Amino acid sequence: MNVAQAKQLDLPAILARLGYQEQPVTRQGIWFFSPFREEDTPSFKAWQLPSGLWCWKDFGSGEGGNVIAFANRMIGKETGDRAISEALKWLDGVNGGRVAEPPVQRTTAPKSGRIEAIQRDRFTLIDNKPLRSPQLVSYLAGRSIPAELAKLHCGQAQYLDNQSKKKFYGISFPNIEGGLEIRAATAYKHHVNTGEKGISIIPGQDKEAPAIHVFEGFTDFLSWLVLIGQAKPEQPAIVLNSLSFAAPAAQHIISKYANDDLRKTVITYFDHDDAGQKAFDRMADILLPAGYTLGDRSYIYEGFHDLNEYLTETPVSKRISFTAAPAKFFDTSATAEARRAADRLRENLRKPTL
Repeated sequence: MNVAQAKQLDLPAILARLGYQEQPVTRQGIWFFSPFREEDTPSFKAWQLPSGLWCWKDFGSGEGGNVIAFANRMIGKETGDRAISEALKWLDGVNGGRVAEPPVQRTTAPKSGRIEAIQRDRFTLIDNKPLRSPQLVSYLAGRSIPAELAKLHCGQAQYLDNQSKKKFYGISFPNIEGGLEIRAATAYKHHVNTGEKGISIIPGQDKEAPAIHVFEGFTDFLSWLVLIGQAKPEQPAIVLNSLSFAAPAAQHIISKYANDDLRKTVITYFDHDDAGQKAFDRMADILLPAGYTLGDRSYIYEGFHDLNEYLTETPVSKRISFTAAPAKFFDTSATAEARRAADRLRENLRKPTL
């Protein structure tokens, strides 16, 4: 997308894709709640020039401009910043129906780019309420998670970092222990937990559904819902929230469905890394001897690190139908080491010879 094409974009349509709807305000122009902050009275105005180009003004901050200036503001830059390549990339994602993640300012991000782990006793939960924050909604939109879907399954938590004495807020996801898994869309990308850590269970709408689906984190679970076109899953799902809960999740499945002959199939969607493979192996060690069939659908997003990366980077026309694609099943004779050896062999065969 070039500058001329970007300026032609429909600003109200962009706002709608980010989860903002036109508000019934009897003033000239189209009014929205500001995407830059939380507010009770709409202060963001959009209007169309005679040339057909869209402009905007945020009366809360006094900022305004064209569509490119809006994109700059959304990705954390000055509205008049002349380096607009990141803004064009973000707008290209919006226009294609897959909103690219707004880049964070590199000056404050950890050099390693890794998620900062915060110990439970380091922070205090202040409150948890429905997801509304423009920044958090935009963060999920950058991962191709629609706003309405996110609001259905996630909340918005505010918490205090007891070490820095700073307040943060993030996307919250409840677990069965009464705790919250929180993902903060900040430069430091805190991934925290309040209360006891544990798995999350999302019951299926179909009481006779034969399979249970297991995910590493809630963004993978939400990505699955997008890919199968369901707001609430027909079949039950479990989110581990930590790979260390692979074994407890398997034990939970056995205890919960001990008298249920229908649900004897478990399908995993783990990351393409050694940790994901080990988590699968831990579940296999427990579930297979108990008579369960363990399947894996990670082959569908082969070449991507995880399910969300597949969703974000694969055009809709090229996505595989998750509802029709079979899972790869393993029996007790297919040991973890044999599978890894086969995977290593396939990987070596793909490498070009010198």
